[in-house]
Amino acid sequence: MNILSGKCPGCGKIPQRLNMQPIDAGQPFSGGAYHCVSYVCPNVQCQTILGVQMDPLALKADIVNAVAKKLGQ
Repeated sequence: MNILSGKCPGCGKIPQRLNMQPIDAGQPFSGGAYHCVSYVCPNVQCQTILGVQMDPLALKADIVNAVAKKLGQ
């Protein structure tokens, strides 16, 4: 399997860096979305998404804002 050897499963190249792109993720009909980051193959012809995770900085800001809002009520 290519992913175990560090190769992109889309183009087979070993990326020296990854492109990061913001993306929102959530469950259908939940009414909310989480700020995430996707890691994309830098090969212009490929652009395969190699992984997605929650954006830790946006998550921290969302938690601080929610707590501040609750304390201000």
